[in-house]
This record gives sequence, structure tokens and C-alpha cells, in this order.
Amino acid sequence: MSRARVAPGLLATILASLSAFTPRASSPQVVGPAQVPVASRHWSYEVLEFLEALGAVAPGTSTLRPLPLGDVRRLLDAAARDTALESAARALARAALLRYDEEFVPRPGLAAGGRLRGALRGTGGDAVGAEGVVGELAFRVQGGPAGAFALLEHEWGAGAERPRLRRGGVGGRMGGVWLYGGREAFRMDGGGGGGLVLNDEAQLDGLLLATPASFRVPGAGETQVQLGLFRLFRYEAVDDPWFITFRITARPASWLQVAVNRAVLFGGRFKGGRVPYDPKIYGPDSTSLGAADILGVLLGRNTTRDDQKASIEARISLDALELPALVYGELAFEDPDRSFGDPAILAGLLAVIRDRPTLALRYEYAAIGRAARICSWCDTLPAYWYWHRRFQSGYVVEGRLLGHPLGGYGLQHLLELRYLGPDARLRVEARATLSRRDRWNLLEKQQPGRAKGGALEADYRPWHAVEVHLSASTERGRAGWRESRFALAAAVFF
Repeated sequence: MSRARVAPGLLATILASLSAFTPRASSPQVVGPAQVPVASRHWSYEVLEFLEALGAVAPGTSTLRPLPLGDVRRLLDAAARDTALESAARALARAALLRYDEEFVPRPGLAAGGRLRGALRGTGGDAVGAEGVVGELAFRVQGGPAGAFALLEHEWGAGAERPRLRRGGVGGRMGGVWLYGGREAFRMDGGGGGGLVLNDEAQLDGLLLATPASFRVPGAGETQVQLGLFRLFRYEAVDDPWFITFRITARPASWLQVAVNRAVLFGGRFKGGRVPYDPKIYGPDSTSLGAADILGVLLGRNTTRDDQKASIEARISLDALELPALVYGELAFEDPDRSFGDPAILAGLLAVIRDRPTLALRYEYAAIGRAARICSWCDTLPAYWYWHRRFQSGYVVEGRLLGHPLGGYGLQHLLELRYLGPDARLRVEARATLSRRDRWNLLEKQQPGRAKGGALEADYRPWHAVEVHLSASTERGRAGWRESRFALAAAVFF
């Protein structure tokens, strides 16, 4: 099959439709590159989630990733100024806002900023040693309603690759729509352990449209839409397939956010060969997807050249019950032509200590397949989660999972403790996991069966322009395998 072509008018139509909505409130002008995205794993989303549990921001605010720099700053500033909030919550927002400005707002008279970072990475387990020394240069430039950014990475050490662009592109606003084009790691939120439909391990190249300023829809309340179109140039089994993501969130009540997520992997050119768990040898593509096929895929129709995933999720704030906590859950399905008795679920609880709003505890359960079945009478044919049809490399790009870190069939219990210093200059995260990876899991060969894991991560900013980072993780399987990683890094902001 030849590479699929997407009509240029399609994106133009979507953009025009979204621009027709009038945002609820426009963002104030923010000094610096306000229209470039905040990295999906940035500490500011963690602060927003704490503030959600405290009732300082609307539930689900932290799940809209990525957000433009200016929007994140606006949310922190609004919480810091809200006199209706408890003083501890306002103090947390003020401290986070100060650290945020130190990191992102350029010096007076400049419209650019960035960081220089060096890191030492290593592995443990069967092969202990240093992977290499990594150098990073990140910068941002603002020009009117648009901004550009880039993060360049170079590694020195055994097997090191040439310098590469890890993330970067251009972001800007057109009416009520935020438009981003370039390379970025995206996520459609699930929980602390990651999303079931799309997680932020792999970098995607393409275009993202979003409405970060919500618009009101009768019956659904404040609504936001995110649409992504990407090309997976580094996918192994199929040459340059397309990847489409869609997320719509709604807030029908002040304490509730609901969302629908969808991702479609399709097109490209299959060179022929075997697919997972199928002894038949398939020949190369001889036909291509036409415009009607592509439209059908976008509308949910199945073809022989796509892999679709979808989920529904809900996020509930318990602040109305005077409990500083969030409850969330997600129910996901593999390709719609497969069994609905073979789903995936994720459920969790995040609780913040009200008197000490910088300390939070999370429990989360994730399961795919048998451990996730919600009805005993459903057809239980395997949906081959994250393995599907011609995309024989699985839901993986450059060795990085596109889906949940569990990797597919199995289950995982996660317990997590997070701490932010009163001035937001110290951040510590500790987590423990109990996992089981079953047959057809993407990680079954190297990490089979039951396993225990632990991780520790800490960031500290001793001065306004300097930050140090330490992380270490390990997982040990009952079958005798062990995998460990560590990193030590320092960054200077300018």
C-alpha cells in the first residue's frame, strides 16, 4: 500500500469549526514564550493535580496535556489570588508560581529563554554500568501570538547516537484554538502510572490542535477538544504509518470531569511477513487506502490496515465533601472489531493532606484482559492488546511503549507518595508496584510473570537558575530477572 494522503482541506475544516467557538475567558498576556507547550511530565502538572484535590482548580485541569506555558501560569496565578481558598492552598500556588517564573519567564527585555542540562545515566541488573553522559540544550523564542522551542540532546558513551531533536516545534493561537506543530511526547491522561490509550514515553511528529480555553456546550458544561495528526517515521514493521488521536473532555458539574479518548494507527506500507501469534506469512501491500477509507477510519469504521483504541474516563473531586481527594477511573477497549469482554481498566485515588497540601498519597490499579473483565457472560476472545494485525512491532516506537507501562495483558498495583517543599523548590516522589505480565504482553519476553518494583525521584533547586535531579528505579521478577536504572543530572536556566 502506498502512503496514505490526508486532504489538506480536512485540517482546515476542523480548524475553522473549532475557531467558531468563543472561549469562556481569554488568557492574559504573559511575558515570555507563552504559546509553546509545557512538557507532559513537567512538575507543574503535579501541582495542578494537588490543587484539584484541594478544590483550587477544576477537576481534570491537570489532564489536559500539553498546555501552553501561558495557560499553566494563568491557572497558578488565579489559584494564588483566590481569597476563597484556604491559606495553605494559596501558599502552594504562590510558591509554584515563583518557581515557574524562575524557570520560564525570560529576563527583562528578552523574548527567549532556555536551559543547559547534563545527565549521567546508568543501568543495573544483569549488566551494571553507565549508559552514557547526556547533554541537553533547550530554548524558547516568542514572537507575537506564536512561539518556537527546541530541546536538542547528545549522548556520549558506548553505542551513543548522533545529536537529535528530542522535542521541539512551533505553537500559537488562532482565535480560541491552540495549534502546535513539531515533535513532542503526548499523553491522553489515565493516572499516575500512565494512560491506557496513549502514554508519554514516545515522541510523535505531527500536528496538534486544542482548545485550552474551554467553551460551554448545553448539557455538557465546560468542554475542551484535542485533535492530533502524526506520522510515525520510526515505526519498524510498517513504513511511516499515520497516528491520529482525539480527546474531548466535559465538565457537567463542578466536581466532575468526563472524557472520551481515541487513537488510531493506520496506513503506511507493510513490507510483508508474519504478524504476532499468526503462523501465516503475509505478502506486501498491493493496494492503498483511498479517501473514503481514511474518512471511514476517522469515523470509527474498521479496515484491514488500522489498529484502533478507545476509552472513557471520569475524574471526581471530593472537595465538596470536605475531603481533599480525587477519584478517577478509565475503561478502555482494543480495536472495536474485537471482543468487548477483553477490556482494560484503570482506577485510582489521590489524597492530599489538607493541613499540609504539599504531601499526597496515591493508590492505583491497572489491568488488561482477564483481570479487567467487568462481565462474566461477555465474549472473551483475546483482543491482543497492543498487538494487532499488520502492526507487528506492537504499540511501540523506537522501543518505547505508546500505551500503559504495564505493556499489555496483566495487572499492576501502584502505591505512590509525593512531596513538594513549602517553597516548591524540593520535589520528591517515591513509588512501589506489584505487577503481573501475562501472555501476549509486549514485555513478556524480558519481564515475564509477577514482579515487584520501586522508584525514587527527586528535584531540588538550590538557586533560582540551578536545579539538580536524581532518579533510581528497579524491578525484580519472580522468574529471576531484574532491571534497574539511575540518573543524576544538573540544569542551569537562562
